[in-house]
Order: sequence, then structure tokens, then C-alpha cells
Amino acid sequence: MSAMLDAMTATNDKYQTFPIIWDTGASSYTITPEKDDFLNYSSNPSIKAMEGFGKDSKEKVHGEGDILWYVEDESGTLQALKMKALHVPTSPHRLLSTHALCSQHPDLSMAVASKGATIKVHPSAISIYAPVNKKSNLIVSMGHKYGASTISLCAVSDVPGAYPVTPATVSDANMNLYDAAKELLRWHQHLGHVSFARVQHLLRSGVLAKSESDRCLHRSAASISIPK
Repeated sequence: MSAMLDAMTATNDKYQTFPIIWDTGASSYTITPEKDDFLNYSSNPSIKAMEGFGKDSKEKVHGEGDILWYVEDESGTLQALKMKALHVPTSPHRLLSTHALCSQHPDLSMAVASKGATIKVHPSAISIYAPVNKKSNLIVSMGHKYGASTISLCAVSDVPGAYPVTPATVSDANMNLYDAAKELLRWHQHLGHVSFARVQHLLRSGVLAKSESDRCLHRSAASISIPK
């Protein structure tokens, strides 16, 4: 499982994605192995060690503070999830505690189904969909980081609980992808991250189009190579 999740991480000089595992159990602590995830940091954490976590029976907690992870919502916009977290460098993964997130966002709602979870940070927010990874059977979202830290796009000291960041992958402002590629990605996200082959089959059939211009765009999206 660790190797599979590690393979989901992508990096370049200015951009990084990484898997975030949603912990819907009783854990009260969000955990990250990365100190760069923190907005603020204390080297004197209230919890000194985590029992039964990580590679050994007891893992040392190096620090704590507020973290900020960007997660894509169902519109393709990145929402910033801010919460308290512990810094455990030996943790193999980032672990998001829904209890910790609810403590920061009291209006948050979450519905868990067999194929994934739907999360709304507040009633008027666009939903975040986190699918169940078929290989690990865990609820996993992709986190996003820009530059040297997760807050390089925010020139504010007090980041709100849900902060939309653009351009997202499918945004009109993103010039790296053409319209057909954006449409394919948009429906891939909207349909719960089903396979691209399945999405292209539906686009080719025309059932998702509402106009002739939609049908033309969908025919193009159905015949392109999968965008990276």
C-alpha cells in the first residue's frame, strides 16, 4: 500500500501533488511528515509520541501547529483546508483527521459511501469528493502544493478555512491544456474519477451534451490522448 500511494506523488520545480488519506475513525489528530506544510509551528508539542502509529509501536512527535492543504473540489477549484496537525517525520503518509477538520470548521458535513466521501466545509461551499482508492481501500484525496510551501499563493497571514485558489487544472485561466482536454478532465472529476476510457465512451455517445456545441466539444474530448 505504501509503494502504491507513494507512486501518486508528482513533483516538479514549482508544483507538487501528494495523496492525503482521510481518517474517518476516532483519531483526533491530523498528521504530516512534512514541516513545510505548517502555517505556524511549535517545537514543543502537547503530544510527545503517537502510540501504535507508523513504523514502530511509538512514533515521536516533533512539533505541532496549523497546516494548510489545497484539495480540488467538484468544480475543479482548489479549496484550502486549514486545521491543527502534528508533525511526525516518520509517518509514511499525510493523514487527515475528520475530527480535527470539524473542530476547525463546525459547519462541515461529510457523507461516506462505498465509493468515496463527499465533504462540504460549509453549507454554501462546493463539495469536495474523495474517492475510495481501489487498491488500498482508503479514502484518498490529492493535495496540492505550489512553490516552496502550501501558502505561496496566499499573501495573507490569516488564511480562511476554505480559500479558493485559481487557476485550477480545468480553469479557463489555465493555458497549459486545450478545451477538449479540460472537458475530459472536468467530466472525469464530476463522475467521481471513473476511468478516462469510460468517460470518453460517454462523451462519444453524446448523452452528456446539452447543445450542438457541447456535442462537438465532447467528440473532440473523446478522441484525444489522456492529458497529463
